[in-house]
Amino acid sequence: MLKTRLLFIAALIAAALLAIGYEDTNAGFTLLYALLILCAICGFSVAVAGSCLYIEQRAGEDVVFKGEPIRYEISLRNKGPFIYHGAVYRFFSSEVIEMRGDAALGICEPFGKQKRGYTVSVPYRGVYSLGLESVTVTDMLGLFSRTIKNKKTLRLTVFPEREADFALSMRNEPLDTARNRDIFNEDYTAIADLRKYAPADSLRKIHWKLSAKRGELIVKNFQNFEPERTILLLDTAKIDLPTKERAAFEDKMVSYAASAVDFCARAKVPTSLVYGQPGIEETVVGAPEETDGLYSLLARIEFERYRSPIYEMRSVPGSYNIVAFISSLNEQSSAALRELCFLGHSLTIYLFESELRPVGALGEHLIEELRGTGVAVTLIGVDKPDQPAGEEGGAA
Repeated sequence: MLKTRLLFIAALIAAALLAIGYEDTNAGFTLLYALLILCAICGFSVAVAGSCLYIEQRAGEDVVFKGEPIRYEISLRNKGPFIYHGAVYRFFSSEVIEMRGDAALGICEPFGKQKRGYTVSVPYRGVYSLGLESVTVTDMLGLFSRTIKNKKTLRLTVFPEREADFALSMRNEPLDTARNRDIFNEDYTAIADLRKYAPADSLRKIHWKLSAKRGELIVKNFQNFEPERTILLLDTAKIDLPTKERAAFEDKMVSYAASAVDFCARAKVPTSLVYGQPGIEETVVGAPEETDGLYSLLARIEFERYRSPIYEMRSVPGSYNIVAFISSLNEQSSAALRELCFLGHSLTIYLFESELRPVGALGEHLIEELRGTGVAVTLIGVDKPDQPAGEEGGAA
């Protein structure tokens, strides 16, 4: 555009010299006025571009799982009589969102319309602005330009995926707990007393051997109990990495948290998902068919806190199974985790690392200290998803 402007200025100077330097000035002034009028028309066409250009876009879905492709279409309509060359289109999150499809949009012809389609996929969970952010147009001579912001933004929610064959390994074994209880929290392995059968009793409670001896139906009353509560703790402290690497790191952590949510929901273990700082934000994990809301929550969680919620857990009374998904380990956080064990909690840790964010020698030393106090620690490599998860308490 700079070269075009310089050539136009040179033409204006040449026309002015032609008009002033010769006696017959009609041709020179005619050329000068024509260039000035053409410049004014070009400026006017760019000034009214915002009202002449109309952007339409739509996406096939607004909620997908990560990596799932969707169809995105965009059309640009020129309602005015002017032609716009050299249009430059800027899309949202080009560093993370992958777009493949037709050729780029070209020249905006007068009263014309152009339409393009793209296949869009996002490799990481999250909520993204999808589509066109702005378009920069230039006039037919390339003298002026204008950037037009797109007022309508599409939002795409990308759910995390579960890790394959994931299973929690905790001190209080939630699967054994789930197998030995029903919806009334009765332990099938502990009989409280025996009584005669009533029409409202379940056939599962009949003591068949004793009934055969007595000649009448006898049922078992099982011992009631309150199952152990499990807390899934997601560390949402800010991760200092470049955009793409940070998205991959957060995605891996959330994928493991989503797997744990699904595991606890299917095992019917009373569970809460804890995240956020300052304070503790908490949501209860329900039945498997109710976990879609939690997947939406996990997609929206932002890692923007300056302190991990680990420190807030020290004020939670009780004795729980705590499964922590943490992004870093230092002396302060290690001390806070050991304190949770001293308070009577059963602790399982999933610690994540990458090539740009390794655990290091200090982290390995702190891991051994935690394991020495009975904490199950699993080291997860973000850059190497195909490697085994770790030694203790990992994904089966």
